[in-house]
Amino acid sequence: MLVKRGASVSVRDYSRSTALHYAARRDMIAVTQLLLEAGADVEAKDKYGKTPLHLAASQGARVVSNFLLKKGAKIMEQDASGKSALH
Repeated sequence: MLVKRGASVSVRDYSRSTALHYAARRDMIAVTQLLLEAGADVEAKDKYGKTPLHLAASQGARVVSNFLLKKGAKIMEQDASGKSALH
């Protein structure tokens, strides 16, 4: 509802995480889809350099991981410690 009223999907918290990071980590496919449709950055990095795909993969969130890949997430993108979503 907030997105439909113009709320930004790019707002970050203290760890530089976006709503997409949280949705991806929790395997929330409907929220992930809504955020991406509203313009969320599929490659947004938090303060550790982790993208939503890093978080989804690390939590075993298969549905969201596959969806993020279909939407252009880079599987070999490295975080601040040099790890990709495959590690």
